[in-house]
Amino acid sequence: MVLSHRDRGWRYIPIHPFADDHDLLQRIEWPAERCRSVDAYWELEGDVYLLQINAEDETIRPRGIYYRWDAGDGYVAVIEPQSILRSTFETTMIRIANCFPLEGRPAGLTPLTVRS
Repeated sequence: MVLSHRDRGWRYIPIHPFADDHDLLQRIEWPAERCRSVDAYWELEGDVYLLQINAEDETIRPRGIYYRWDAGDGYVAVIEPQSILRSTFETTMIRIANCFPLEGRPAGLTPLTVRS
């Protein structure tokens, strides 16, 4: 399911449910408290990024926003220990977008292989 950011209109596809996706949670029989790590594919500035948001007690990283190269282009945000609501996810998207351009981020694409 493709969602749109309520304020910015960015499109994203969540991979895991939000704590306030009540109908979905009921169908899959998950308690909202289980929604402490939410990933989504996020279209931003013509590219698609994997955005991972984790509650601090679900990861070894301290709170903060991280840029990931080694496992694919994307962002990881670690927030206070809580279930993740859609509004929390979208607020974090704004925080990340406000960081653009990121230091050290290449201006263009880097070729991995060139075939003749």
